[in-house]
Amino acid sequence: MGAPADRTYTTKELADLAGVSSRTLRYYDQIGLLVPARAANGYRVYSAADMHRLQHILLLRSCGVPLESIEDALDRSDFDLPSMLQEHLTLLCRQRKNWMRPSRRRESPWQDWRLLKKWMIKNDLNR
Repeated sequence: MGAPADRTYTTKELADLAGVSSRTLRYYDQIGLLVPARAANGYRVYSAADMHRLQHILLLRSCGVPLESIEDALDRSDFDLPSMLQEHLTLLCRQRKNWMRPSRRRESPWQDWRLLKKWMIKNDLNR
């Protein structure tokens, strides 16, 4: 999504280029994550800088980073995308490690289903 610095985009144009819905862009504006300029008629006008910010938003969302964290990161003057991705990967690895502990490991859904089936048979609910 490279663009000349002075090029502007309507909501529909940017949505089509980025592969998101116009509703997504309006939502990002509503929550203050991606706030475009407004034309004299009140329509949203997105700049090349807005497009660049949207690229970061979409990349981070695709990695599972929550919108609040994305907003906080992008608004920092020392924002560094590789560092943020590394931090998020570290967090995910820690969560996975905690999840895989034997005391925290969940039974498979099929195990739950088998227990429910046995209970239904025992209580004559299997019809």
